[in-house]
Amino acid sequence: MISPKLLLAMCLAIPSVALIFSGGQDTGAIPPSILLDVPYHVQLDSGYAGEASLEMVFDFWGEDINQREIRNVTGTVVDSSEPEDL
Repeated sequence: MISPKLLLAMCLAIPSVALIFSGGQDTGAIPPSILLDVPYHVQLDSGYAGEASLEMVFDFWGEDINQREIRNVTGTVVDSSEPEDL
């Protein structure tokens, strides 16, 4: 499994690698940033980080699904859900 720090470093390196392979010319192939108008939802409590994130994604795509519904469907529990269980 890739560590979160390694994954972040790889994502941050992509624009630099593209610039190197383009001979130092900005080809416009990779935009410097993309801002999406994703609605913000506060976590119900500290154990709802994943559910709050999913609620924001669903809301962005037009689905109104709240954090409690997401928790009921995924079966997650506070501080003990493993990624492979989802």
